[in-house]
Amino acid sequence: MTAIKGTTVKKDFKSVCDRAYKGEVFIVSRPREENVVICSEKEYARIERLLDYTKKLEEQIKHMSGNASDTENMYPDGFFKLFGAGKSLGLDEEPEELGFESDATREALI
Repeated sequence: MTAIKGTTVKKDFKSVCDRAYKGEVFIVSRPREENVVICSEKEYARIERLLDYTKKLEEQIKHMSGNASDTENMYPDGFFKLFGAGKSLGLDEEPEELGFESDATREALI
């Protein structure tokens, strides 16, 4: 994240937008700490999806039956596909590799 002043955004708006579109995220400092963030629509959509999954996760954790080993029901549909983890999260097992097989898979999820 790059911090910039509001006056810089005014002066170089096109450049800031072009850089944001390419993936850079800016925090624009303003008086009285009324800061704002500039990012691409793609990045904003990704953040919205993550927030949605977080909310669903919190709701499902609240409604769990109290069985700590019931991890399969704890996560919202699509969670494991999005984050690349397997459903088996037992602590006595070897952790699963969380990497992506290709950049195409990563782009499809973003």
